[in-house]
Amino acid sequence: MSKLFTVPTEAIISRRLAQAYLITAGSAEAADEAARDFARAIFCETGTGCGICQGCRKFDSGNHMDYLEISSDGAINKDAIADLPFFLSVRPMEGGYRVIYIKNAHNMNTTVQNRLLKSFEDPPPNTVFILATDTPTKLLPTVASRCLKINLTPPAARSSEESEKFKIALAYTGGFAEQAEALLSDEEFFAARDAALSVAKKLLLGKVPIFTLAQELLQHGKKISDCLFTLSACFMDAAAWQIAKTEPQFTPDMKEAFAETKLSAVQLSKISETTLQYAEKQAANPGVPDRLITETMFFDIMDIIKQTR
Repeated sequence: MSKLFTVPTEAIISRRLAQAYLITAGSAEAADEAARDFARAIFCETGTGCGICQGCRKFDSGNHMDYLEISSDGAINKDAIADLPFFLSVRPMEGGYRVIYIKNAHNMNTTVQNRLLKSFEDPPPNTVFILATDTPTKLLPTVASRCLKINLTPPAARSSEESEKFKIALAYTGGFAEQAEALLSDEEFFAARDAALSVAKKLLLGKVPIFTLAQELLQHGKKISDCLFTLSACFMDAAAWQIAKTEPQFTPDMKEAFAETKLSAVQLSKISETTLQYAEKQAANPGVPDRLITETMFFDIMDIIKQTR
């Protein structure tokens, strides 16, 4: 059984499978293993690929009448798919799904891929195509786009510093890995974040006059909204850290300042809420100068800091 692939048992049992799946992995062997596990589960009486039921035993012995495997040591040409039209023309022998598995799908030549498109566009009922590859870029975009993608490629190895930066990017993008990867290359964003955290640290430790702080953020005019959100997130993290030592979600690099601040959890929460309100004002009122919004925000923050702790 593949350690990377989790069988979609619920979709199998409820008969809500897509018409085509594209399984990609770091190696052809890993993609093949996952594809076979998936096919076995489709034929399994429990939808899990138990290996014990009649459906699993037929698949494992190579005797399942509703399974067609297309593969080749070299290029997959039109001769390799010669049996496909007849296979699709007859009803499933076992009364369930029929599965067409294309091993090393990247070996299909252009002619075969274009013929496959016709089957994708109007497949017979209860038909599932499974394509497996370690080189998805060799597939026609029109083929890949018609498949539900299952990517089993492990993430690239990262240094400890890169891993921390990626975790931060994940927090800002709501956990979406692809967006986080894109954010990693946004140098302006991280420069704005650094500026916001510099300002936050000064507020936490009370070391700088208030009138100098707005200018630090305004230097990142294009990213002022990111500055304000980071400032709000930092004080939210600080409040959670002070109350229950909760690991900071957005600003793990600020724990030392969190430990040193004399501000109370109530003050930290109020500053977070105030900053977020001004961030929303800035986004909703593009005609209002950022300087006015930012300076007014800092005066409100100072009022909170001066309150009895």
